[in-house]
Amino acid sequence: MSSNSRSRRHMNRDEEAASLLMEERNNELIDQLNSKVSMLKSGASSLGEIIKDDARQLNDIEGSMGSASGMLGQAMGKFDTMMKTGGTKVTCYLACFIFFVFILFYWILSSKWS
Repeated sequence: MSSNSRSRRHMNRDEEAASLLMEERNNELIDQLNSKVSMLKSGASSLGEIIKDDARQLNDIEGSMGSASGMLGQAMGKFDTMMKTGGTKVTCYLACFIFFVFILFYWILSSKWS
């Protein structure tokens, strides 16, 4: 019986050692999981800040576009009024000026790229 009790003690030691090893491995895996969760949390937080900044910038752009649209509407209204008054000579000069400006821009840009 003494050899039987020794083998039981030996098995208990092996089981305890295996249990300790598994517990250490579990603790290591838990630590790794905690670090990954922390990384994900910080990434989500920084992503949230980026989204807030982008939303703020889009609102600013929307306001700028609204004011530009208003100014364009006013300019078109004035141009429409000018066209209704019958200023054909002025309209011809305006069309020639716009054409000249486009040709000038084309010439400047084409010489810059060459």
